[in-house]
Amino acid sequence: MKSVFIILIILSASLIVLAQENPKIDLLLQEADMELGKSNYNEALIKVEKALALSPLHIGALEKRINIYYQMDDIKEASKYVDEAITEFPSEGEFYYLRGLINLARKKYYKALNDFNKTLDFKSVDPYKVYLNRAIANTNLQEYELAINDLTKSIELNNENASAYHSRGMVYYELKEYDMAVKDFSQAISLSQDNPVTFFNLGMSYYRMEDKDSACPYFHKACSMGDKNACRMAFMECAKNLPK
Repeated sequence: MKSVFIILIILSASLIVLAQENPKIDLLLQEADMELGKSNYNEALIKVEKALALSPLHIGALEKRINIYYQMDDIKEASKYVDEAITEFPSEGEFYYLRGLINLARKKYYKALNDFNKTLDFKSVDPYKVYLNRAIANTNLQEYELAINDLTKSIELNNENASAYHSRGMVYYELKEYDMAVKDFSQAISLSQDNPVTFFNLGMSYYRMEDKDSACPYFHKACSMGDKNACRMAFMECAKNLPK
């Protein structure tokens, strides 16, 4: 009887593996990714639900469904499905990572830390992302030194991620270490010039250092990109520095 039980477990595991390799499911998930690329969340969700109808325990489809609800800011549904997935697959680190992101959104920072620590234990998610998001949780808990340590680890693992430099710059700014903040915000801008907040924060770091001549061009740049706080600072502090 015991041997029969073991055989059934092996067969069940084999069926799950086969389900993960179903070409119809792969195609549906690829189509879901295409819809996500266009921010068509409802259409993407329809594709994922079709994939799950074919295989309710397909790990990739479960992950994508959770991620779609998270991107839709439907935290209630995302939380429900991630808890179900962890119950079903307690050794899948990606689900703990997703739950950590969801707990960040819910401002449950200690729970987020626990989830990110779990993720690191399983080593199934790129650790630079885990350290980055764990640092965000620590920053919100005002554990600034822990946040800096995590962000430094994240940068060591991927030194081309502008978000990590920007986040560490924010921590240095909170600590009033403005010279270090300037370095990190500048590095973030060298990697990505799409975020007006980074330009504004770099300007504020120079402003706190009483260097308006350096601050004002960044206020003007951020203002031109639509940052209202930067426009306010430029109007109040930089009249003589208006670009010609």
